[in-house]
Amino acid sequence: MLQVIAEIRKNEHQYMEVLKEEGKEFFYRKERYGSEFSFIAIYCECKIAIDFNELKKIKKYR
Repeated sequence: MLQVIAEIRKNEHQYMEVLKEEGKEFFYRKERYGSEFSFIAIYCECKIAIDFNELKKIKKYR
């Protein structure tokens, strides 16, 4: 777990930029309509491709 925290801290600026960009739609809805939202973080030590568009589809069905 400490390794994960160290990795996040080392690349914190990069992660925050990704969150801001990916979250624009949600931040807008929060500001305009007061809609609540959550971020989910996924960490994997192996290099795999995660299709964020597929993850977005999952939330629409719940």
